[in-house]
Amino acid sequence: MAKTIILVNNYNDVDSIDTNDLTDTKIFSLNIETHKHLEKRNISHEIGETYLSENERIKLFDKAVDFHNWYEKNKDLKFFEFENINLLGLLDTVEFHTFLINELITFFTIHNIIENEQPNRIFSSQNLSEIIKLLVTDNIEYNFYTNQFSQKLQWDEITVKQNIGPLPISFNISRNTFSKIKSIWERIICSFFNLWFNFKNSDQKTILFLEFYPPLYEKLLFNLQKNGYNIIFLNRRKPAVFDYKSIKLLRKVNGKIINPNNLINSDEKNQIQIVANEYLEKIESIFSNDEIFDNLFNFNNYNLWKLVKNKLLETYKIRLYDYVLSLKFSKNLFKKINVSCILGLNEIGETEKSIIASKNNKIPTILLEHGFSNFSSESARFGILANYSNFNDKIAVWSDKQKSFLIDFFKLDPSRIIVSGSPRHDYLFENNEPTINTKNKTILIAPTPITQIQGFDTTDIHLQYELILRKILTTLKKLNCNIVIKLHPSQNIHNKMIKNLVSQIDKKIPIHLISPINELIDLSDIVITITPESWAPSTIILESLIQNRPIININLDKHLQEFDFIKTESILSISNNSDVEKNISDLILDDELQDKLIQNGQKFVKTFLHNPGTASLTLAEKIKLIEESNNSKGRN
Repeated sequence: MAKTIILVNNYNDVDSIDTNDLTDTKIFSLNIETHKHLEKRNISHEIGETYLSENERIKLFDKAVDFHNWYEKNKDLKFFEFENINLLGLLDTVEFHTFLINELITFFTIHNIIENEQPNRIFSSQNLSEIIKLLVTDNIEYNFYTNQFSQKLQWDEITVKQNIGPLPISFNISRNTFSKIKSIWERIICSFFNLWFNFKNSDQKTILFLEFYPPLYEKLLFNLQKNGYNIIFLNRRKPAVFDYKSIKLLRKVNGKIINPNNLINSDEKNQIQIVANEYLEKIESIFSNDEIFDNLFNFNNYNLWKLVKNKLLETYKIRLYDYVLSLKFSKNLFKKINVSCILGLNEIGETEKSIIASKNNKIPTILLEHGFSNFSSESARFGILANYSNFNDKIAVWSDKQKSFLIDFFKLDPSRIIVSGSPRHDYLFENNEPTINTKNKTILIAPTPITQIQGFDTTDIHLQYELILRKILTTLKKLNCNIVIKLHPSQNIHNKMIKNLVSQIDKKIPIHLISPINELIDLSDIVITITPESWAPSTIILESLIQNRPIININLDKHLQEFDFIKTESILSISNNSDVEKNISDLILDDELQDKLIQNGQKFVKTFLHNPGTASLTLAEKIKLIEESNNSKGRN
């Protein structure tokens, strides 16, 4: 056993290691970045993440989920209720979960390293100090070196993305800066194109869209307009008037944007600031009393409160004003506008939580399924962030299979589930004839990024991913194929690795960040997807099937899910342990195999998707019936 261990969780820490004296010392990297920097410096080390088993990671995921409603578990935290809504609960659930699971994984990884190595001394960066102090006994010496690394929550910084020709450009700006730029942009665009909601129409029945990109739901918007609804958008993240395509569509359907200045006057703003300051004092006082939280963040006899305290306090201090403002804004919205129905894509974001918590219970909320959900009993625990069990209104799904699973697994009331089909994919059924290139094939690579949500963001999975992507690119170049890369649109740090790797192999390969995926599929002959977690297949698979494109999906996850599109051989699904080069070559060169996959894919789409091409019409009619039913109940 080593007498001294060094724990490295940030690549900048590598420079702090004294390589002249590593006698009887073991160094442990705690993520892919530090592993690579240590390798680059030729510093011998072990990958610390291997000390945490898969079963342990699953238990930590479940525990992180159990912590989601921590603010409801102590009566002292009720002091944070404003308008009968707890401000602490408005933090984005995915954002909180991602932060928490990372802290839990780091803690128990280090716990297992110490337990296995039994060191006399530990060296680590200062930001691991709370973990070390909780874990070490009196007979272990520890020393910390300082660094500038500070963990941020997911939305502390916003990634701005754009393509300039084949070059993907992205950069991060602070949440506050992004909000200011967004406000200026909306003010200019909405004023110039007359897109602000006119409160003279407040009495007209209205559909409120939460955090939607309008062009994805073009047909739904047209159908709702035909039914005589006001269509308004509330986007506090990405603006609804993001591009000219959005602006053009909103003008066609008479869609409008809510202007916050028309809902909150200057006196209310001043009052909001006073209220926010009162809550700031409360949070400083209560968070300083650790006893309140002793049992809230307890796991395996460890009190983990100190691991999360400072980051949570910092985050809430920054966002409390915004949360109070958001709730006041939401309350006023429902007072001033006749909202008949609310449409959302989730109920765990900050915007969605504020609106849903503030609305009159008589106003129906419909969550639209927006991803290629394929649940199984094994993988269902990872879908818990959809929060179906806690959401008590209606859910619109794409197929009867989804409905059955929600009923069987989550015990949802069948009357709450609308089988509409997928409104966002209606347009794909207008023209989906394949146009196969007889010369050099164009291959679209759509890699699903590695996420941190499930807790399997390990060095090993990153290395596997890089190896597979290299194999794919080198194989396609040997076959003289035209290569196109489409990155996932989410704010994900893994996209950076993908961009860097592609540039190393061939800087001329176009990488798309924001280009519509259907257009890229349409220009391609074959689609290749990489799936790091087999339980969550990319929606691009379904979209490619609809557009008659042969697909090969490469799974990095050893727990392969036998979904229907795999059982029916609608796609070529292989593991990373198979002969990737041969499978790709066979698919590209074998026209019969391509035809077989396309035919099977069409059969799958017909059985999986309800109302193909008319889902928007179906959902619009369902909304109309729900509204009429509510009006009838109100009269009675």
